[in-house]
Amino acid sequence: MKKDEKLTSWEWKSLVNPGSLADGHAHQGQNASQRRVINRLSSIFFDAEKANQLQLQNDFEKLFFHLGGQKAYKKFSKPLYHYACSLCIEVVANYLRTNNTSVSLVHPTFDNLADILKRHKVKLEPISESELLDIAQNKHKIRTQALFLVCPNNPTGLELTKKQFSNIVDYCKKNNKLLILDFSFRFFSKHIEWDQYEILHSSGVDFIALEDTGKVWPTLDLKIGLMISNNSLYEDMVSITDDFILNLSPFIIQLLTEYLQVEKIKSRSIKTAQVIKKNKKILIDRLRKTPLRVMNPGSPMSVAWIRLPKTWESTTFCEWLEKNNIYVLPGGPFFWNDAKQGDSFLRIALSRPEKLFSIITKRLEIATLKYKNETPI
Repeated sequence: MKKDEKLTSWEWKSLVNPGSLADGHAHQGQNASQRRVINRLSSIFFDAEKANQLQLQNDFEKLFFHLGGQKAYKKFSKPLYHYACSLCIEVVANYLRTNNTSVSLVHPTFDNLADILKRHKVKLEPISESELLDIAQNKHKIRTQALFLVCPNNPTGLELTKKQFSNIVDYCKKNNKLLILDFSFRFFSKHIEWDQYEILHSSGVDFIALEDTGKVWPTLDLKIGLMISNNSLYEDMVSITDDFILNLSPFIIQLLTEYLQVEKIKSRSIKTAQVIKKNKKILIDRLRKTPLRVMNPGSPMSVAWIRLPKTWESTTFCEWLEKNNIYVLPGGPFFWNDAKQGDSFLRIALSRPEKLFSIITKRLEIATLKYKNETPI
């Protein structure tokens, strides 16, 4: 494939392959509690069919945000519902285009964020993670009208501390910057330990926040994307959303509510996090004898960011792995403004059944050592 091929194209060709560690969606399989939910699918459907839509949403939100440690979401207008977080980004892109708003987008991150904004002719500037942390220390300024972050970031797993997050919010408020936050991976971070929405509300900053269920619960991509904004932006968000969707399927909302109910809501712990932790350890052990290195070993993120030897090129290596039925993502496209910066990286998804993940990563170990023998370091 071409070096600038979209990441989704890489994911798509591996979608039906059991050896795929490419896409970061929730493919870890059902635990015992979740299987009991699946056994009740017909009753869940009929319950949803006769339920009140707003009540369904209220029930879901209460569990979702409590599990995420986010009580202050209630201080804003009702969340807007979409079938995926990518559709929320499409709404944001429409808003940015209509208001001729320039954006600083974190670099690296998943390339579809940049692609969606570019399609709407939104003026983009990259902001590196180090520059982002400099903003948090009042050492860097952005020239654009908006700042777009992924918290924690995909693929690196970078997450802001409470103080860093607060400082960035304060910077955006003082400098009249719109803050856009993608929290799709929030349940694989320490963000559940403090309330981002309380900080956003207290500051009075203009913001748009995106939430997602698709990275956590294995519902075969039946998922919920949510949008929350401060009240001054809400009317515009509603107007654009209404052109895309009347309402999210009540069945999907009821299904995700059922999945939430079998989590440990009070202790704010999710079962998927334990799968990720175990698979991260398996991966690190598998790669010990290889020249590949996990860059975020202590991160709870559901993807692993891997550094290659300097003389290896990511796209070439990933294509070679595909010949061995091993599918991962090259690092280049994550650096949406300069793919060469990602030549020495690749990303591996961790949300897979533990036994399958162990088998695939053993094959990865063997294939990598073979590639090492054929390719000088």
